[in-house]
Amino acid sequence: MFYSRFRAKEGKILIWGLFAIFIAVLFFIQHNYFNNKAFQEQTVRAENLLSAGDYKNAVQAYKSALSTKSNDEMLTIGLANAYVGLDQYDKALEVLRVCYKVKASKRLCEEIEAISAKQTEYEYHQYISRAEVYHANKEYKKAITAYEKAKKIKGKEITSYQRITAVYIAMQEYELAKEEAVEGQAITKDESFSVLLELIDAGILENEYDKLMAQAKEYTGHENYKEAIAQFEKAALLKSGDIEAYKEIAKIYITTEDYGEAERILKEALKVSQDKELDNLLLQAKELQQDEIKGFVWQQ
Repeated sequence: MFYSRFRAKEGKILIWGLFAIFIAVLFFIQHNYFNNKAFQEQTVRAENLLSAGDYKNAVQAYKSALSTKSNDEMLTIGLANAYVGLDQYDKALEVLRVCYKVKASKRLCEEIEAISAKQTEYEYHQYISRAEVYHANKEYKKAITAYEKAKKIKGKEITSYQRITAVYIAMQEYELAKEEAVEGQAITKDESFSVLLELIDAGILENEYDKLMAQAKEYTGHENYKEAIAQFEKAALLKSGDIEAYKEIAKIYITTEDYGEAERILKEALKVSQDKELDNLLLQAKELQQDEIKGFVWQQ
């Protein structure tokens, strides 16, 4: 009788135990079902947000999905691309590399390479855009610094060299402009630098001409006519088609009453270019020379 009661009690415990296990299994299945359902919904939502360009919310959705299924390859790639949409390349590469340590797949490796290339392109254009603003505002030193940073990112890209050359030309630093253009041509092998170099050489010539003219006029102001004429002659040789130096030399000869030399230099200038001021100066020199001759005759 005692044994029968024990068996009955044991049977009840077993039944309750089995029932408890059944409830636990049922709960586990139900929990997994809802978790999987929530995961699928979150995954679909994340993908839709990414496709729609809502990158900020896509990041949150992917993070939520990954909290359920960490290191999932496709979710990690989706999260990385959402970060790229926000221009947060470092974060994108970080999540990919963490996942790659767990699962070194070819797809993850390709994604890391692709996003690294995008980061390079992004940073390059950021520096170029920043430099363009500085250039437009005539903040030339800042512009050059930004262009140099862009050059370090993409050393064989023509744009950086061209822009730096243009800045130096704007600063009238023609020698530095020439150095940059020569370097750019050597590295990029681009023939457009030949045109730039011609412009730079013209700028160097113009700059040297202006210096000679300024020096000559300064000598004239101090009545150091010999040095003034020497500098004007150098300027005339530098720009053979320009007649300004000839005019200044003629004015000095008129001032020093050397009318014959004034007439000679003016006739030489008129061979280069027909100019009204040259004609007037020539007429003045001739008249003064005639007056001088008349005065000499009258004295005799």
